[in-house]
Amino acid sequence: QEPTPVERWAIRRFLDWFRDSELVKEQHASHVAAPTVTHLLKGTPFVDAKDDQKLSFTASYVGRLVARIIKEEGEYLREWKVDKIREAVGPDYDAALAASDLAAEIQRADVVFFSFIDCPWCVAAKELLAAYDDVLEIPLEPLGQRGK
Repeated sequence: QEPTPVERWAIRRFLDWFRDSELVKEQHASHVAAPTVTHLLKGTPFVDAKDDQKLSFTASYVGRLVARIIKEEGEYLREWKVDKIREAVGPDYDAALAASDLAAEIQRADVVFFSFIDCPWCVAAKELLAAYDDVLEIPLEPLGQRGK
């Protein structure tokens, strides 16, 4: 369901605050320094929650609201987010090699998805995709720097 114009306005004001916040600056600095990929849910109760609790959250009102905000973030802050990912990957990032790696990975199964081990929405995606025969989940954390 698409947000109304008023909801979109409110979400984008929140995202403006989020983008410029000290929290994001600190988390980004931590991500840049980390040897593997990370996300904002690290260090929260979601990390240790059981899968059924994560699924319950994604189906809840708050979980759906967070999903809506994340979707809007991908649209509204796309370039900013890509720049942050490039910064986190570091100066050794090779776009051609990354594209080649990705092309090889997606040949391994009919459906390939990349996940965070402790992400509630990744757990939900895995559950939805379980109905298909040829699905490959690739957790990002074990890939180290390559997972960024």
